[in-house]
Amino acid sequence: MHRKRPRARTLLALLTGALLAGSSISAVPAAAHPDHPDVAEESFQQVTLAKGADEVGEPMSLAVLPDRQGLHTS
Repeated sequence: MHRKRPRARTLLALLTGALLAGSSISAVPAAAHPDHPDVAEESFQQVTLAKGADEVGEPMSLAVLPDRQGLHTS
């Protein structure tokens, strides 16, 4: 036989679900700061990490280390 839930528990579950749904709908995305100047392309450096399928393999991740070196795992 099926056991019935107490009314208060069901009401609490519905209320909690409605509050969560309402808060996710009303969330406003963050806006970018307009004060930041555009960064010039000269500030960036393009570095070839590896060439060819034998060297590169299948890239799994690429990260920039705190000392601005690149870390590539395959």
